[in-house]
Amino acid sequence: MGIIKIDDDFLEDLVAKALKSDRRRATENKTTTNCNLQALYTAMTRTSYVRPHKHPVCEIIIPIRGKILVVEYNDDSSIAERHYLGERYSTREVLIQPYTWHNLVALTPIAIISNPVEGPYKKEKTEFLEKTPEENTPEALQFLFDLLKIGQ
Repeated sequence: MGIIKIDDDFLEDLVAKALKSDRRRATENKTTTNCNLQALYTAMTRTSYVRPHKHPVCEIIIPIRGKILVVEYNDDSSIAERHYLGERYSTREVLIQPYTWHNLVALTPIAIISNPVEGPYKKEKTEFLEKTPEENTPEALQFLFDLLKIGQ
């Protein structure tokens, strides 16, 4: 299979998986293991918390559906910059440089992104920002709600 298509059926299936997930998001990698670029697609709900993190590879965030807030952080956990992407925003995509603290927030009930990233992905290379809550904690939910207030 030389060409892999991304169609509405794939995206709707991804949304269905996100809605059933405890994390309220789902990611699919549409590339083969011998590819240096991973074509990741993520569907997420507004209640999905992505802990601020960094990794040693570049990644691109391209909204396909909905609106996304990409937050860049300083080493002290303060917000350095906010990037609004998606419907009605002028920013079409962002390129996140290696070792940049960041996270994503869905600003619409459902958001879908294309997330090309250098591969292969190695979870052990991901670092989480200190002073930010771990996933699936009450503090994480409050952190997310605070980010959603900023995103309005």
